[in-house]
Amino acid sequence: MQHSVFMLKPKFALAIFLFTFFCFVTIFTNKSSADTKYGAMVGERLIYNVHWMGIPAGLATMDRKSASEGKYKLEATIKAAGMVKLLHNIRDTLSSDGNLPATAEYQTEIYNKDQRSKKRVRQTNYKFNRKNYTVIRHRKGEKINELKVSSPIINDPLAVFYTLRSLPELKPHHTYSFPTIHSKKEFLMRVEVGKITEKNTSLGWFNVIPITLKIPKNGGLHTKDEAIDIWLTADDRRMPLRVETRLSLGGVAADLVEYFDGLGGHGELEEYMEDDD
Repeated sequence: MQHSVFMLKPKFALAIFLFTFFCFVTIFTNKSSADTKYGAMVGERLIYNVHWMGIPAGLATMDRKSASEGKYKLEATIKAAGMVKLLHNIRDTLSSDGNLPATAEYQTEIYNKDQRSKKRVRQTNYKFNRKNYTVIRHRKGEKINELKVSSPIINDPLAVFYTLRSLPELKPHHTYSFPTIHSKKEFLMRVEVGKITEKNTSLGWFNVIPITLKIPKNGGLHTKDEAIDIWLTADDRRMPLRVETRLSLGGVAADLVEYFDGLGGHGELEEYMEDDD
C-alpha cells in the first residue's frame, strides 16, 4: 500500500505542512519521560495524498521516531507521483533532531534537507548553537555560512510545527509566533487559531481546530506573503487532517489517508495512491 505525501510550497512548507492530525488513546506507548501530553507521540506516523489543482501529485509522510531520553527525532518525506512525477521527480526528506525538555518545546540541534529530482541533488545541513545565537548552514558543494539569529528559541519549520501541536492550549482567535530558520534567513512564523468546528475529511467527520500559518514571501513559489490552512483534530493528538495552500502555479492540498498515533490507534482510507518504487 502506498503512502501519500504533500507537496506544499517551498520545500520548507512541506516540512511544516507536512503537517499532522490524531486522536488520543492511553496505554502501550514507547513514550519517554520527556514526551508530551499533547501532539505527536513517539511512533506516530502520518501518511498523505497530495493533489495539485485536483490532480494526484504526490505522497507525503511525517514521522516522530524513537530517540534517547530527553531527545526527539522527526522526519518528513515527499515524493512526486502520477503525471507530476514524469515532469519533476521530486524526492525530498527533511529531518530534525534535538532536545525535548519537560516544557515540551522542541529545540533543534540538527536539521537536514535532502532534496532530489531528475536533474539535481541538494543536501543541506543546519547546526544550531543557541548559546551563541548562531546557526551553521552547509550545503554540499558550497561554502559554510554562519547565520546570526536574534532569538535563542529559533527552530526549523518541522520542529516549529510539532511544538505548535504540543501546546497545552490552542486558544481560538489567538495568534502564536515562532522564530524560524529557512534557507539563509530567519523569519517569524505566525499561526492564527480559529474556533473548533466540524469538518468532513477523507477519513470521515472530525471536530477540528482550524489554523493558518502565515509565511512571508521569499521568492520562487512565494511571490507574496502566503498562508497555509490546516485542520487539526480537536483532541490531544492534534493531527493535521487536511492542508491547503495556493502557489503561483495553482492550489495544492494534502489529505491524511492513514495514521498510526503511537498509542495503538490506527485509521486509514480503504484505498489510496500506492508508492510504485
